[in-house]
Amino acid sequence: MTKAVLKPTTSVPDKAWTVADLEQMPPGYQYEILDGVLYSAANPAWPHPALIENLQRILLPWVHQRQLGRILSPQTGIYLNERNYVDPDLLYLRPEQVPRTGSRPHTAALAVEVLSPSNLRAPREEREALFQRARVEELWYVDYRARALEVRRLGAEGYGTVALFSGDDRVTSLQLPGLEFPLAAVWNDLGE
Repeated sequence: MTKAVLKPTTSVPDKAWTVADLEQMPPGYQYEILDGVLYSAANPAWPHPALIENLQRILLPWVHQRQLGRILSPQTGIYLNERNYVDPDLLYLRPEQVPRTGSRPHTAALAVEVLSPSNLRAPREEREALFQRARVEELWYVDYRARALEVRRLGAEGYGTVALFSGDDRVTSLQLPGLEFPLAAVWNDLGE
């Protein structure tokens, strides 16, 4: 039997996939399930992992020093139910959102997505619909090519853009009051 080769972005609607099915999937890919449809993407190419690391360097100390919850890395994901699992690049959970031992995150205060052509997953609108159902309050889209960071907040009508940072801007967030950092710090040490 030959092993299936997954393209950089693949939608697999052949059956109703569940989170339990992910345990049987080959390594080297990122997986999400939206309404029972499996989405897989190749692990992202450079500089995607460096951008995530830079964001972790900014967010982790600030959150931990203030005991404001947890910053979680990729492949932690938000588990809504067996047929809905979304895996952003970073999550910020306030203390009351941190799951108990043996459980999974069901919501987050903030989800961060680093946009990468090598790692396009489910369509943004579908992912945002799942984030909305999980009551994720704020989304950040980090666009390496545009050198920009878009902040979208959850409102009565869904997500709306509340800020777009670029150039020499300093990034702020309602979810992390008092946090402020130069956007340029996200692009540090990329080996360009």
